[in-house]
Amino acid sequence: MKHNLVIFLGLFPLLLAAQQKTEKQYGFHTFLGVDVDNNSGKTDGLFVNGVYKGYGAEKAGIKRGDILMSINSTGVHSFGELVNTLDKYKGGDNVNVSVMRNSSLQKISVQLSDYPDFLKYNSLIWLKDKGSEAEI
Repeated sequence: MKHNLVIFLGLFPLLLAAQQKTEKQYGFHTFLGVDVDNNSGKTDGLFVNGVYKGYGAEKAGIKRGDILMSINSTGVHSFGELVNTLDKYKGGDNVNVSVMRNSSLQKISVQLSDYPDFLKYNSLIWLKDKGSEAEI
C-alpha cells in the first residue's frame, strides 16, 4: 500500500500539469464572470451583455450595459485582448477593472476565478461539433 501511495503522489504533479495543459489547449482562461459583446465597433471597450451569478464580476457590482475598458490598466477592445489579459492571472487573483457606466468611468476591484466547469463542458461540445479549427 505504501508503494502505491508513493507512486500516486509522485504522479500527481504530472497529472495536474497535463490537466492544466489540456485546459490551456482548449482556451480555458481565468474567469472574470462576464459575457461580452465581441463587436468592438459598437464601443471603445467591450459591452457587458450580462454577468454570471456568484462570480467575481457580479460580486463586485459589474452590471449588464457596462462597457469593460481595461483590466489593471491594460485596455480590452476585443474578446482576444480580454482573454490574453486574463491569461496573465490565476483564479483567486484580484484585478482592477475599469468600466464605463452612464458616461462615468468607474474602477472596480474584482476577484478572478478559474474557468467554470459548466462552461468547459459546453465549450468542449461546441469544439467537437466545429472540429479542430474552432476557437473558444
